[in-house]
Amino acid sequence: MSPGCTFNIVGFGSKYQSLFPESRAYDEASLAEASTHVSAMSANSGATEILPALQFVLEQPRQPGRPRQVVVLTDGEVTNTDAVIALARRHAAHSRIFTFGIGAGSSHHLVNGLARAGGGSAEFIYPGERIEPKVVRQFGRLLSPALTDVCVSWGGLDAKQAPSSVPPIFSGGRLLLYAFVNEVATSATPATIRLSATSPSGPVSFDVEFGPSRAVDGRTVATLAARARIRELEESPEWTSARGSHQRERKATSASREIVELSMRYGLMSRETSFVAVEVRETPVLGDMQLRRIPIALTSGWGGLEQDNRRQARLGGMVLGASAAYLAASGSARGPDADDDVAEHAVARMEMPMSRLSGARVPPAMMRRLDRLRAWGRGTGSLDSDAGAPMTLNPGGIHTGMVALVALQRADGSWDLTPEFAGAIGHDLAQLESALAGATGNRNETRRAWATALALTWLDEHARAAEGEWRLLAEKARRWLGGVTSRPADGGGWAEAGARLLTAKSG
Repeated sequence: MSPGCTFNIVGFGSKYQSLFPESRAYDEASLAEASTHVSAMSANSGATEILPALQFVLEQPRQPGRPRQVVVLTDGEVTNTDAVIALARRHAAHSRIFTFGIGAGSSHHLVNGLARAGGGSAEFIYPGERIEPKVVRQFGRLLSPALTDVCVSWGGLDAKQAPSSVPPIFSGGRLLLYAFVNEVATSATPATIRLSATSPSGPVSFDVEFGPSRAVDGRTVATLAARARIRELEESPEWTSARGSHQRERKATSASREIVELSMRYGLMSRETSFVAVEVRETPVLGDMQLRRIPIALTSGWGGLEQDNRRQARLGGMVLGASAAYLAASGSARGPDADDDVAEHAVARMEMPMSRLSGARVPPAMMRRLDRLRAWGRGTGSLDSDAGAPMTLNPGGIHTGMVALVALQRADGSWDLTPEFAGAIGHDLAQLESALAGATGNRNETRRAWATALALTWLDEHARAAEGEWRLLAEKARRWLGGVTSRPADGGGWAEAGARLLTAKSG
C-alpha cells in the first residue's frame, strides 16, 4: 500500500471486530496502530462465521474514485458457502475479492468460489510452505493493471462457453476458457475467434483462428470443460436458490438438469450426482459384517500436533513484515500470551488509488525476535523464544538481512537511518553517518534518503534471488526517493552514492 490508500482490518470467528470504525488513511501512524493490533490478536474467536464479517466489509460506504479490494484469509470451512459466494457476487461490480486458504483444513470450495465470484484470485498455503512468495504474488495481482470487460466472440460458431462470464485477467496471469462447439459447426468453414477487453490504456482485442483441421480426438479437454461448466452451474443463483435442507424441498431446474447430464456423460461427481461402485465377486463373502476403525489424517495443528510447525508459523509471520493486512489475517504476529493452537481468520479491506505494496514496521516484541534472527545469522546468537522454547529455521530458506530490512521500511517507502537499520545491512552506523558530510537539504530528509538508497542497493546486491518478494516495496521506495530535494556532497544521486559505498565495502 502507498500513501493515499485507506485500509481496515476485520477479524472474525464466532463474531467479528474491526480495527477502525471505518477505513483509515494509510500512513505511519495508522500502520503502527495496525501492527500493534495484529501483534496482540489471538485465535480464540471460535467458529468460522465469515458471512457477517464479509457483509460488514462489503456494505461499508464506498469512497468515490477508490476501487475496493478485499483480502480474505481463513483456515477453516463454513456451512453456508453458497450464501457467502452469493454475497460476493452481488457486490462484484465494485469490490474485488482475493482469498487465501491457510493450512490443510481450509475449504477449497469456499476459497476458490469466493475469489471467482468476487473477480479476484485464490492462493493456498499448506503446512511447511513459505507464505511470503504467495502473499506477494497475490498482491501483485491485486495492485496490477487488469484486462476488464473481457468477452469472446466465437465467429458465428454454435458454441456454449464455460465459464460463460469471463473474469478479469491480471498482469502476468492467464485466461483458461472452454467452449462446447456444435459438431455440425466444426465441419463448416474456419472461423476467427476474437477476445476483446478493456485495458488501462484502452480497448484491446486478440484473434485466434479456428478450423476443423485443428480438432483432435480425445476426452481430456472435454472433461475439463464439463468440470468448469458444472462448477459454474453449482455456483449460479438459479441452482443455489432452488436448494433446500431436505430432499423434498429440492426443485428441478434447467441448471440441475444440465449438471446431471454433464455429470453422467463425462463421469464427473457433482452436487447433484453420486457414483456407486459395485464389486461382483466370484466367491461370496460369508459371515457377519465387522466394524473396522480406519485411522485418518487430522488437519495440521489439531490435537496439539506439530509443535515445531507452529513455532515456524509464528516466525514465518515475522519474516515477511510486508503489510498490516497480511499480518492480521495470518495471525502469525502475536503477543507472547497468544494461543497458537488455531490460526486466526481475518478480512482485510483496502481501498486504494495507487498500485503498490509496502513493508510494515513491527512492534517491539517482534523487533526483539528480529534482533535474535540477525544475531543467529551472524553466528552470535540462538533462536530461542522469549518463553525458552527453541524456534527452528532453515538457514538457507530465508535471508536474515532481508527479513530485518523489510520490517524496518516506513509507510511512505523510505527507511530511517538507525542502529537497527545499520545492523540489518551489516554496517556501522557511525560509518554511514560520516558519509553524509557535505550533503545538502533538510537533515531528516537527507538521513532517510541515504538509508533508502542503501537499502535498495543492498537488496539488489544481496537478495536478488528473492526479488519477487521485495520488488513492489522497492518500487515504492524509488518513488519516494525520486521526490526528495536533498543531495549528497558530490551533487549526484542518492542511489549512485549508496552503490558506491556498498560496492567499496564489498571490494
